[in-house]
Amino acid sequence: MSAVRNAISRKYGLQFINRSRKNSVDFMNWKSSKEVADCHDDLFSNDDELKKLTTAVFSLSNDLSEDQFSGYYVYTASVSDIILNPKLTSSEVNRKPLESQLRKFKVFIDFFFIILKKKTTN
Repeated sequence: MSAVRNAISRKYGLQFINRSRKNSVDFMNWKSSKEVADCHDDLFSNDDELKKLTTAVFSLSNDLSEDQFSGYYVYTASVSDIILNPKLTSSEVNRKPLESQLRKFKVFIDFFFIILKKKTTN
């Protein structure tokens, strides 16, 4: 999780709020700030940005198959969404929220691959 947070910080210059004040008004103001929203929007509206972040987090080479890459991608997307999504009131990445996010993104990725395979076989 810290690798994802550090990669986001390097990529966007985003300063994360002190961990001891996570549940405070300061944290909620940070989480709902334009800077955090812009970062979230950029990552989740531009697939290439999330792919670049995933590669940076795990120091991945470009020779991985899509199936191999997708696990790293889903993890990075899930953690990034927990950290940056202004609709989520925490940035704690613990088991229950992470499992929920992983399922959400895994379904999306599986659906994407089904559509992609149909397009390439036609």
